Amino acid sequence: MPLSTLARDLDLIDRALLERRSREKAADAVAALCEEFALPADRFTLKACPPERVIDGVASKLKATLLVMGTAGRKGLRARLLGNTAEKVLHRNRSTVLVVRPV
Repeated sequence: MPLSTLARDLDLIDRALLERRSREKAADAVAALCEEFALPADRFTLKACPPERVIDGVASKLKATLLVMGTAGRKGLRARLLGNTAEKVLHRNRSTVLVVRPV
């Protein structure tokens, strides 16, 4: 699970506990989606790493020409502390990236 640089540097969070809880929550959510939409569970992969790396890796593996993603639209201090995944993806990914902001 990605942590802000500040939280990681100050050792404010038990990373192992956070990762375990996040993985359990995500696995439950994936199972519910698979059941609701009749999706094969073996098509999903849960990873604990920075989202921009996962997004870039999957887009490269699929040889995607267009990547569409949403953004939380954070600004200022929140963007600095929590990061801006869309911006990181824009810099890392070789595909055309369309970022959709909330209204």
